[in-house]
Amino acid sequence: MDRAAPHREPGLIAQALPDTAVQRRLLALLVRRFGLGHWAAAEDALQQALLRALERWPLDGLPLSPPAWLYRVAQRQLIDTLRSQQPLQDWPEDLDPPAPACPQRLQGELQDEELALLFAACHPALPPGTQLLLALRAVLPQRPLEAL
Repeated sequence: MDRAAPHREPGLIAQALPDTAVQRRLLALLVRRFGLGHWAAAEDALQQALLRALERWPLDGLPLSPPAWLYRVAQRQLIDTLRSQQPLQDWPEDLDPPAPACPQRLQGELQDEELALLFAACHPALPPGTQLLLALRAVLPQRPLEAL
């Protein structure tokens, strides 16, 4: 029996991909873990994870928690990218797993990581134009210049 056959339906895979709110939260978690200086690399790693999901999920089946799978793949991709850029720097293993989301949240409410990212984007040391672009980049599903 072909194990991957039931998972080849495009609609099933498309439904399992996270919406933009979950993607923003995953990006915020990655930026919190690796720092604001690696924001663009975190975005790239998350996009790579989404592409890998489109490749692997039809063959291997859907994971139990698609957002957790995407976070782990993006995290590993980002670690690989950063290690290739700075091969002599040691990277600690996962010390603290991400805290579980509070089930008492309202729909559309920002997570703590997203708020921290938004506050960091609006730091007074940054020029106002940069603050605006980073804030929009943190909360919009598209990059601000692509939306224009």
